[in-house]
Amino acid sequence: MAVIRALHAAGADWKVSKSVFMSVLCHLSRLAQEGDVLSACGSLHYQMRQFQSAGAIAVRFRHSEAVDFCLGLVKGLSVSETWRFTASPAEAYVIRTSRQVSLRGDSMSLLSLAMSTLDIRTAESLLNHGARDDVVDPVGRGALAYALDATRLQTTNAANLDSAVKLLVRHGVDINGLRSPDRLQANAVEKLLDAWERDYTSGRLLDCQTMFLYDKPEGGTALTYTIFHGNNHRSLPHCIKVLCNNGAKVDIRDRSGKSALILAKDWLEGKDRSEVERILLLHSN
Repeated sequence: MAVIRALHAAGADWKVSKSVFMSVLCHLSRLAQEGDVLSACGSLHYQMRQFQSAGAIAVRFRHSEAVDFCLGLVKGLSVSETWRFTASPAEAYVIRTSRQVSLRGDSMSLLSLAMSTLDIRTAESLLNHGARDDVVDPVGRGALAYALDATRLQTTNAANLDSAVKLLVRHGVDINGLRSPDRLQANAVEKLLDAWERDYTSGRLLDCQTMFLYDKPEGGTALTYTIFHGNNHRSLPHCIKVLCNNGAKVDIRDRSGKSALILAKDWLEGKDRSEVERILLLHSN
């Protein structure tokens, strides 16, 4: 923060986006955290670059104090800025065109980025400065879906989900809104999640080939979304309990006419199924 303040005093514009090799930054960050010598980065694979502002990169590295500082500046971070999966706009256009990826977008909101690691402090700063959950990623996930999916990754603490959901609900996110990806998009979500877990730490960019998009997703609630992706989930009952305790309505039916309880019977197996059914019945009418 002393360096950041010194740069700001010297006239640094934190709103300017620059082309960045994220894999190099992630490599150096990891070495610094582990106390190792900062070695050469020439052997790293970083064929593509990302076009991001310094403030957005602070969100990526969970630096909540830096994010809060940048958000308070006239020439600072904008909560409406997005985090791009691909590189610069020109490179992204080539990728979309050559692979026929939908033009719905190749980015996510900074709020979703914070929720992807259950970074509550950074997310709260963004929300307090006016961030809204109105930007979805290429497979239709918003901040709430990112928080739920974060519990499936090995690098996050599922216990933080309750605080994340409470924060989003307090700032107006509709926990029962029919906007999360449905079962028809399950394959696309799985592929994007696998790529995210593999590439997030290294800083490599996600491959657009993993993004199989649907022009008109049917949409589901947070409850139905979690159940659709329940098998092999390392904390499924915990997620269901958190959602129910924060206002998720068990008896709402999705656009195919099925409630969360019916979907649990259809999609889940074994111990998770019996535990999830028990939780849903406790909150059902």
